Amino acid sequence: MPRIVAKDWLAPKVARFEVEAPEVARASRPGQFVIVRAHEKGERIPLTIVDSDPKAGTIVLVCQEVGKTTALLCRKGEGEEIPDLVGPLGRPTEVRKFGKVACVAGGVGCACVLPVAKALKREGNKVVGVVGARTRALLILLDELREVCDELHVSTDDGSLGFKGLVSDLLRRMLEGGERFDLVYASGPAEMMKAVCEVTRPWGIKTVVSLNPIMVDGTGMCGSCRVTVGGRTKFACVDGPEFDGHEVDFNELLSRLAFYREEERVALEALEGGGLKPQEEGRQVAVGRRLRAEVKEIPRQRMPEREPEERVRDFDEVALGFSEEQALLEARRCLQCKEPPCVKGCPAEVDIPGFISLVREGDFLGALRRIREKNNLPGICGRVCPFEEQCEARCVLGRRGEPVAIASLERFVADFEAEQGMFELPKVGRETGHKVAVVGSGPAGLTVAGDLSRLGHKVVVFESLHEPGGVLTYGIPEFRLPKRVVKREVEYLRRLGVEFRTNFVVGLTKTLKQL
Repeated sequence: MPRIVAKDWLAPKVARFEVEAPEVARASRPGQFVIVRAHEKGERIPLTIVDSDPKAGTIVLVCQEVGKTTALLCRKGEGEEIPDLVGPLGRPTEVRKFGKVACVAGGVGCACVLPVAKALKREGNKVVGVVGARTRALLILLDELREVCDELHVSTDDGSLGFKGLVSDLLRRMLEGGERFDLVYASGPAEMMKAVCEVTRPWGIKTVVSLNPIMVDGTGMCGSCRVTVGGRTKFACVDGPEFDGHEVDFNELLSRLAFYREEERVALEALEGGGLKPQEEGRQVAVGRRLRAEVKEIPRQRMPEREPEERVRDFDEVALGFSEEQALLEARRCLQCKEPPCVKGCPAEVDIPGFISLVREGDFLGALRRIREKNNLPGICGRVCPFEEQCEARCVLGRRGEPVAIASLERFVADFEAEQGMFELPKVGRETGHKVAVVGSGPAGLTVAGDLSRLGHKVVVFESLHEPGGVLTYGIPEFRLPKRVVKREVEYLRRLGVEFRTNFVVGLTKTLKQL
């Protein structure tokens, strides 16, 4: 885990961290950011890379306490670890010779402006800093900005230092006084950036803004950071975070930023009041009743589910899984076709009659071994595989009635092994000496990683987020596919020899050529 090697306070509730992150330090460029998590249940928050030292392998981050997660991060001290840090993310700033550039920052936006100002200065631009905050105590990084900027102008809302008023008012006064700029770069609260853009618009000055919308994964998957730029939808995490400020729909951005303010307030109050009550553990519900074994025609067994009155209170799994009696009865429904069409309907070509026959005999672990000859993810596939359109759609019984509940039986044997607290590992081929990189740990990545590892290859899976699983972890809700099931399947692959590298963005953390 990334370790905090130094920490200091720049202002009340604004902390600066120097963090060990050698790969990020080597790859980062001005304008990029990282996503961090302060704890296992915390939200993912974007933080600008303020500075980096490739030789020391460290980066500098600045964090302001705003909500629960940022408060917990700011409470971490020197020597402590940050559970997850991924980057560099986003497109770097366009750095070239513009001429005279105004770098405008409000509040913590100074942390974003500083690396950009440094880079622009190195390219021979005349850099004028225009920074502001509500009061003098909240101004940060002034000494660092003075070293970089040819001029530094300061404003405070209360007049405690410099110009009294908003930073946008100070910029307007400078323009009206005869100052001319070839580029304005702005970072800070959305309201402040909107005001700066309205100041520069009549003057026709190109204005670049670094946006800070709600962000979840930071890699373009979730869509939370979408903004409208020039009438088109953009994603700040991959298309930005910098955009032409005169084309940004700030009203939409401000509306989206307000979505979770109430939830944020409640979470922060709970934290300051001693912490949230721990979430109630998922309840174990007794499953099914004993069904008669001696019947002339066995009906398709129905998947037991939690009662609606109970499941509306949480996000725990709705389907409970077959009981042993149900699994044995359902297995007896299989006709054991000599040329089973269900196998042709399975993309993995699992020996479906073979594993169901073992279920019927009560050899549940043997059935799981048979499945894993072709499929390393039975616990997942037994829950979310589109079996209605694949294997079960080809079942002979389905032509005149209901098909065998193939997926439910697959889930049953996978859950049976889990309940025993064991992993049965197959024989792995002799080491080939080949090393394979798998980019992405979604269903396809996990599948190919398991297959290649069993063939004797050394497999490393690179995942941009903090947990493996891709859409299995981040796209399918808990009540449909519990995270514990995904984690167990991933652990199985680890025991096969697969290595997982999380918080690693191929193409940004390292390029394909570097890999």
